[in-house]
Amino acid sequence: MLWLGIWLLATLWDRSWLALDHRLPAWDQADYLNAALNHGRALGWLPGGEWQGWGRLLDLSPKLPPAAAIAGAGVMALAGDSTDQASWVLSLWNGLLLLVTGCWARDLALGSQGTDRRGRLTLAAGRVAGRAVWLSALAMALTALLPGLASLRVTYLLEIPLTATCLLALWRLARWRAQPDWQRALLAGGSIGLAMLVKQSSLLVLTVPACWAALACWSRDRRWILRCQALLAASMTMAMVMPWLHHNWITALSGTTRATFTSAALENDPGALQLAGWLYYPTALVGQLGLAIPLAAVLGLALRLRLPRLGRNPGGRQVLPSSAGWRWFWLCLISGWLLTTLSPNKDARYAAPLLPLIAIGLAWGWWWLLQAWPRAGAILLSLVAAMGVSNAFVTTQPRRPWPVDAAVARARQAAIANTLVVVPSTPQLNQHTVSYLGTRAGGHTLGRQLGKTAEEIQPTLDGARQILLATGPQESVKHWASRLSDAVRTSGLFQRSGSWPRPDGGILELWERHGDAPIPADFATAFPQLARRLGEGSAGLDAVFSAVAIAHQLDGHFTYQSRVDATARSALLADPRDEDALWSLALLNVLQNRPAAAERWFAALEQLQPGNPWIPAYRAVVLMADWRMPAAHAVVVAGLERSEAEALLQGFADLTAVASGRLWRIPALIENLPVTTATVRGEG
Repeated sequence: MLWLGIWLLATLWDRSWLALDHRLPAWDQADYLNAALNHGRALGWLPGGEWQGWGRLLDLSPKLPPAAAIAGAGVMALAGDSTDQASWVLSLWNGLLLLVTGCWARDLALGSQGTDRRGRLTLAAGRVAGRAVWLSALAMALTALLPGLASLRVTYLLEIPLTATCLLALWRLARWRAQPDWQRALLAGGSIGLAMLVKQSSLLVLTVPACWAALACWSRDRRWILRCQALLAASMTMAMVMPWLHHNWITALSGTTRATFTSAALENDPGALQLAGWLYYPTALVGQLGLAIPLAAVLGLALRLRLPRLGRNPGGRQVLPSSAGWRWFWLCLISGWLLTTLSPNKDARYAAPLLPLIAIGLAWGWWWLLQAWPRAGAILLSLVAAMGVSNAFVTTQPRRPWPVDAAVARARQAAIANTLVVVPSTPQLNQHTVSYLGTRAGGHTLGRQLGKTAEEIQPTLDGARQILLATGPQESVKHWASRLSDAVRTSGLFQRSGSWPRPDGGILELWERHGDAPIPADFATAFPQLARRLGEGSAGLDAVFSAVAIAHQLDGHFTYQSRVDATARSALLADPRDEDALWSLALLNVLQNRPAAAERWFAALEQLQPGNPWIPAYRAVVLMADWRMPAAHAVVVAGLERSEAEALLQGFADLTAVASGRLWRIPALIENLPVTTATVRGEG
């Protein structure tokens, strides 16, 4: 009941804040809302979509795992798809977070000596059970009051589900370590799998504790049954994660690399070799914890040291966490902080999974404070809660209507499924926000951004049907956005169909293509000749994927793909050796992330062009993408025998050999892979 009461109060606080706040979702928030909408449609839960199989569902999560998006989709199906309605899922995740926090704090207070082999309370634990309940309540209350978590509960990001699932995994591992059995091992493995399916950064918090728990099972005094339980937990985790990882591992790896290393470089985040890097998260704690909560806990600790009676139960015995439970707690906290600090990309919210652990530690200080000064401590806790509420409401945005929804509504009238090119990029006006507003309530209007480079200007003029421009601040895109805006206004190809004043200054403008302007060329028509350029190797690769990248921004629904597929298959019925059709289907399946199908088309091309070394290279890449490493190695070796392109293929041969388990080829891989990479880039 204490958990329910604290959760209801926190939810009331959050819903009141959301009712007063009227900001549109910014880049990341809108992106996650779009993911929930897309998954809801793919599952058939939301209007505008239907179930099309597991492959289509997994296509929707190329860079981030799908668990949070699926949970959000379920809430949207029940509550609605507005930002405030979708945010109910954060309240549910927060309920899980508070429950786990309270359970872990209670376990620490009771200690392993207070429970029997099945986890039930013993007579000895009954003497301290009351205090354990209050420690649990304090930990939950502080978790609800921490500013760093309170702000994330009203922002549609992944940090609250990530924090909840990471804490669940750590707690279930602690329970299994304390009293091992098959059920607890299965729950621990499932909890780790769930956390990993929320976000890859869960590994920063879970890697060391999970490895520590697993390695402990192989110590000399451990029974074989514990090792079997560890294998069961690992199998459960892998069974949950592998379907998504197998389907999306390349895009997930590249996305993680970009988010971790590229973003860190662009944002000039302090590295692990700098003092500022090590002080980044401790400094951020000041804002995440506030001042009153930790200071009161420190005061309680001081009183505990000065008045030893505060740490004793009515029988005179010490009331402290079990040493094993406390060691595990500190292992989780310190290892999580260490790996999070070592990660190059830094943001205060990335430390969110550590905040409930800190709240559990602070709860002990608050308990000792309430023991010494019951009335003063209760008054202080009430003041902290009141301060948190008032500070939260101060940060709400006034009612400043944004015209983005009006512009998107106008754009939705033009076609059933259309793509709106968005030139500006601000927190309240960007392609993700446009997509979210355009696909709500069964809509099919997508936002895509162009105008970041000079190369995008002419294709946008040639192929765009609707463009959203703005005068005033352009934020992350400036120079070329201005050039593209001027080109659209002066080209004579577009007419302004609507304009709306922006509350931050300037005007939002919707431009649509004239009825008498040249009709944009169908990308499906140019696709076969473009795909054929893959056979040229490095000379054609850049041209192919640059053209595809722009085409996908102009046609966010990828409508050309069905026409390309139909045309190519029809051509193959007439002539099974039609190389244009084979190249088209091979490239199309690469773009659709269907490596098995792409490999079949590349194999057919290899029969027609046995002397082209690029075809076995492409075939090996898609086989590796499908985790068929021995088959990829055989393809490359056969290609080496037919051609003399050793610079291209030898690195692939060594890579596939090592990936197949031939680790003695690592020195050759180190030597030859850079040569192959340079050849692919056209530098060889």
